[in-house]
Amino acid sequence: MKRTLGILLLFPLLASSGLRIKSTAYDAGEVPEGKPIIHKFVLKNTGKKAISIKKVLAGCGCTTVNYDKTIPPGQQGEITLRVRTSGYQGKITKRAVVYTDDPSLPTITLSITAVVKPTVRIEPRRFIFLRKFKGETATSTVWLSSEKYPNFKITGISANPQNAVEAEFKREKGKWRVDLRFRGMKPGQNRGYIKIQTDIPEKPVLWINYLCMVEGTLKAMPTSLIFYRKNSGINYRVVTITSRDERARITLEKCPKHFRCFLHRVSGGYIFLISLEKPPSSPMEERLTFRSNVKGEEEITVNLKVR
Repeated sequence: MKRTLGILLLFPLLASSGLRIKSTAYDAGEVPEGKPIIHKFVLKNTGKKAISIKKVLAGCGCTTVNYDKTIPPGQQGEITLRVRTSGYQGKITKRAVVYTDDPSLPTITLSITAVVKPTVRIEPRRFIFLRKFKGETATSTVWLSSEKYPNFKITGISANPQNAVEAEFKREKGKWRVDLRFRGMKPGQNRGYIKIQTDIPEKPVLWINYLCMVEGTLKAMPTSLIFYRKNSGINYRVVTITSRDERARITLEKCPKHFRCFLHRVSGGYIFLISLEKPPSSPMEERLTFRSNVKGEEEITVNLKVR
């Protein structure tokens, strides 16, 4: 009896607020690059009160939205998504999240799927990810082809930053082969883009973005140490120092006050042991600097904190 009563009490609530949508997904099929995809999603208010669409958030900058902010009882409203396809190739899926004041349907996720047929196909992809050590040269090869313009020409290639990438291109097997060499970058993340100019009127410029992770030849693990002044147990930490050159001799510039430092050579690198002998009266921060005798190998630092 109680269960039946609960269902009867819930039924008027569902009936009074009823936002309905026939489909939340749209497949545009094959679309030529540059042609925008425009689709209207229709929502119907089957309830007795007006429903407000509070906002619609697109998943990326390539998607713009336009929508009816209020849907009266018994009426329909529209949400239009427009997806820009320039710069894409292959299958794409773009989404937008709709926020409403309908308690039975507070959020709706809309999606548009398509297969973008590019004017110029870049293989394997339009984004290059590389990893290399400092001082080394990393290489990557991309292939360019076009069904619409099979005999197109590359008229020039440049990069930003200018001195980070060298490029050579030649015709091979009916495609353009572009060989890229990445060099002279600092340790860490190095981002940039490659600009390829063509004689295609509708696609005079192609863009390839890249991310090159450059690792230093001298490494420390971990790179940060934390000690606690009130620690009553064994107060020591261990750091592993390695070099790409197994013959490298690694030294510590200075052992901080209040600490004892030990640097031991082991197979594949060094083990650094540091212990807090006499806790300072207040929190402190130091920086441990390790150096290698290998020419061109940078120094490396480990942050030290006492709390």
